[in-house]
Amino acid sequence: MELSKEDIAFSSEEVKSLIKNKHSFLIGNFLLIDSNDKEIEFLSNRLGFTRRIFKVLFLCMEKNLEKYIKKFNFDNIYDGNFLLRLKYKSKMSEKEMASLIWRRLKKPKVKLRNAKTQFFVFKLKDGIFFTLLEREIYHDYLSRKAHKRPKLHPTSLHPKLARALINLTGIKKGTLVDPMCGSGGVLIEAGLMNLKPVGYDIDNEMIERAKVNLDYYKVKNYSLVSKDFNNVNKKINFIVCDLPYGLNTRQKDLSKLYDSFLSQLRKNLGKRAVVVFPGNYEKLIKKNKFKIINKFSVYIHKSLTRRIFILE
Repeated sequence: MELSKEDIAFSSEEVKSLIKNKHSFLIGNFLLIDSNDKEIEFLSNRLGFTRRIFKVLFLCMEKNLEKYIKKFNFDNIYDGNFLLRLKYKSKMSEKEMASLIWRRLKKPKVKLRNAKTQFFVFKLKDGIFFTLLEREIYHDYLSRKAHKRPKLHPTSLHPKLARALINLTGIKKGTLVDPMCGSGGVLIEAGLMNLKPVGYDIDNEMIERAKVNLDYYKVKNYSLVSKDFNNVNKKINFIVCDLPYGLNTRQKDLSKLYDSFLSQLRKNLGKRAVVVFPGNYEKLIKKNKFKIINKFSVYIHKSLTRRIFILE
C-alpha cells in the first residue's frame, strides 16, 4: 500500500486499525500486508490516507531483475493492454523493461493511459518490488468540504481526516457515534462508509444543520439526538469526537468541559474512541483512566494544532 506522505505514521495506523492483528511491514511510505481480494476491496472503499494499493508480483535484487521478468508468466494477469511505470532511477529504461514484458505476452498491446494492466516497479531499500496496480483510491473530498455543504460550520474537520478518524476506531460495520456532532462532518463520512451514524448535540441548531447536510449527501439510516452527551448512559462501542473549542474561551473553562466529557466517555465507552483536542490534554485523559493506544498531531494553522488520541 502506498501511503500518503502527509504523515506516514498516521497513514500507517489507519490501515493497521482496520487489518487488526495481521502482520505488516513499513518501508518508507509503503506498508506491506498479506491481503486477499475481499480485503483489498474493503480497504480501497474505506481508507482516507492511502493513495494506491499494489500487488507484489515478485521481489528481487536489482541485478537479477531482467532474469525475473523473463521468467515471469505475465499472461496470467494480463488484461488486454498494459503500461509500465519505473519509479526509481534504473540502468534499464521504461521502454526497455516494457519490451521485455511485451515479449512475454501472447497478444501484447501497450496503452500509455488508463491501461487495464498497470505495472509499477519500485526500489525499496535494497530490493526491487515489481508490482501490479490493484486500486487507485479516490474519494471526492472537495465536494464535501465544509464550504461546499448547505449548512456551513467553519471548524468542521476535512472529510479525509474525518474518514481516517473513523477508521482509527477499527470499526468495520455497525454504529459510529459522534457525541458532539456539530454540523455532521464525521457523520457524513460514516454514512458514506456504510456505517450507521448517530450524532448527539446539546445545540438544537447544530442538530438541524447536521440533518440538512446528511440529507444533502443522501446519507441513509442516520440518527440525530438533541441531547447533552453527559446525560447519555449506555455502552457505545465506537466513538469519534472533535471537541468544540473557542479561541477566546479560557483554558480553565475548556479543561472543565473536556474533563466532564471524558468522565462520561469513560462510563460509556465499549471498545475504542478517537478524540480530537485543540491542544495537548494528555494529563486530563490519564486522570480519567484511559489507555492511550496512540496519539498524533495535525497542524491546521499557526494558532491551532489538533491533537488526536486513540483511547480504550
